[in-house]
Amino acid sequence: MDISIIVPVYNVEDYIKKCLNSLLSQDFKGKYEILCVNDGSTDNSLEILKKYKKINNKIVLIDQKNKGLSGARNMGYKNAKGKYIMFIDSDDYLKNNNVLSMLYDEVEKESLDFVIADFEYDYKDKSKNYRIQRTKNIKNKVMNGRQLYDLGFKTKSIMSVAWNKLYNRDFLEKNNLQFYEGITYEDMEFTPRAFYLANRVKYIDEIIIMYRQREGSIMSSVNFKKLDDCLLIAERLNNFNEKYNSQVLLNSELYMYISLIRKIKYLDDKEQINKLKNKIKERNIVTRLIKSKKLKYKIFGLLYMYKLI
Repeated sequence: MDISIIVPVYNVEDYIKKCLNSLLSQDFKGKYEILCVNDGSTDNSLEILKKYKKINNKIVLIDQKNKGLSGARNMGYKNAKGKYIMFIDSDDYLKNNNVLSMLYDEVEKESLDFVIADFEYDYKDKSKNYRIQRTKNIKNKVMNGRQLYDLGFKTKSIMSVAWNKLYNRDFLEKNNLQFYEGITYEDMEFTPRAFYLANRVKYIDEIIIMYRQREGSIMSSVNFKKLDDCLLIAERLNNFNEKYNSQVLLNSELYMYISLIRKIKYLDDKEQINKLKNKIKERNIVTRLIKSKKLKYKIFGLLYMYKLI
């Protein structure tokens, strides 16, 4: 098996057909499988998956109790047989029918740990391209993952998402890279680690994914759990930095703290707000921001300290 595509599915009856059709219409000449992990859907998603499985043997159907996006991805990965692994969310879809062949050719030709591409936002009424602010130091060049991540962060041209990449399975297994379960923003925890551990990565100047923006998606609302997860992710990134004696992922860690602070005001429950503010104080987060080498992080920390935000 050349490629395994892992599709977590949860209550997406209005979108899953377009996703699967885009995967099944690929012109890739090699062997590939589509592992659809139904994560306890309560709508008609499972029935749709069963119908697709009957008519196409590329579909592998896994049905499980709800474990969240990370749990569904990990289950798909556990059952995957491909040399290369791709993750795609079930409300998104591939832009063209040559995506798999293009990504496969790149990772094979360059012996990559993973290849990265661009995506396009798909709103109800319009689409918007998301493209890297490329320089000659980044464009279509094989690089060390740490170098690319650092350059990308500085130019605001890297998004910590898992689904715009094709991964070498050996790379994932060697580094025991899986998704941390039970949290939202799981890609913010997974992707920086993947970049740090990769020796050969490449960004290609092609749009491969249509990233759907919809109401009711995991990322569209703010609540206490999501903000508390920001803290957890930042702490895990800090532990990773300490383990490898590196500061490469420090900006990602501080970014999660800033995301938390910015969004606290959207909570309605004062008790929850105070609980998060106490955690910020206990962990000396403001001090860490002020001591950052990044000027905007310093300013943000000072503004928060003096209650100006």
